[in-house]
Amino acid sequence: MLGLAACSSGPKRTDGEAQELARKSEPLAEYMSRAQAAEGLEGGRERARLIYRDAAKAYPTDKRPWSRLAQSYFDAADYGNAVLAAQEVVQRDPADSAAQGLLAVSGLRISTAALSALRGQNGLNTSTRSEAEDMARNLRAILGEAVLVPKPPEAAAPLVRPAVRPAPRKVAPVRRATTAPSAPAAPAASSNPFGALQ
Repeated sequence: MLGLAACSSGPKRTDGEAQELARKSEPLAEYMSRAQAAEGLEGGRERARLIYRDAAKAYPTDKRPWSRLAQSYFDAADYGNAVLAAQEVVQRDPADSAAQGLLAVSGLRISTAALSALRGQNGLNTSTRSEAEDMARNLRAILGEAVLVPKPPEAAAPLVRPAVRPAPRKVAPVRRATTAPSAPAAPAASSNPFGALQ
């Protein structure tokens, strides 16, 4: 009897293999609910992202973990990682409009920041500028808009107040005394506030 038990046991699994088997047996819905619960905790955003990544490894053909990752990165203004995660969604479902939207807006925000930095450094060379202008024309055509960002209405223009000038000072005429002054006169008020210090 002992001989049969010993023969049937076979090689033992390592801890890594056991964790891998347990992970594959966990339903995707459990991964997603654990990640959402982690998001609600303080500092849980990174923990949730790790869980979404584990879910993506366990279910490589499912777009949902990547979709949640893309949204998480987008909400944190981490547009580079949002683009990467959204591309994973689009690989799994090219018709996913939410992922396409995240991809477009994240890409535009990255491009806008890069062009602003180049412009600030006077590094916007001719080829980069012409390529950016071509992209802007294409974007206007796709959106069906003549202007991408409309100017604010005239009524919203800030009110400019005219400069206020101080009124000129009147100086009283000096009277000449016919008799000798009994005491030295106090110095006349000067327009120079530092006159007494001289």
